[in-house]
Amino acid sequence: MDRFWIQGVVKNGQIVLETPIDLPDGTVVTVIDHDPGDEAVREPTLKISDTEFEELTAFLTGRKDQKDWPEFKARIKRSKGMS
Repeated sequence: MDRFWIQGVVKNGQIVLETPIDLPDGTVVTVIDHDPGDEAVREPTLKISDTEFEELTAFLTGRKDQKDWPEFKARIKRSKGMS
C-alpha cells in the first residue's frame, strides 16, 4: 500500500478526514496533532521502507515477538543515521 498524507478534524471525538479514504480493517495509521499556527504541515521525519513498515506493523499487532523489538529499533536507527 502506498503511503499517503491526509488531514482531518476531530468532531464529537471522531476523526473526520477532509477526503474520505477506503482502508481495509487492520490498517495501521498514525495520528498527530497539528497547530494551525504552524507555518506548514510537515510530514513525519522518519521514513521507512515498505518492508520495515510491515515488520513494524507485525510488532504493533502482536504477530511478532516483542523480545525482538530492541534489535528492530536499533536496526532502524542505524539505517536512518540516528544515534
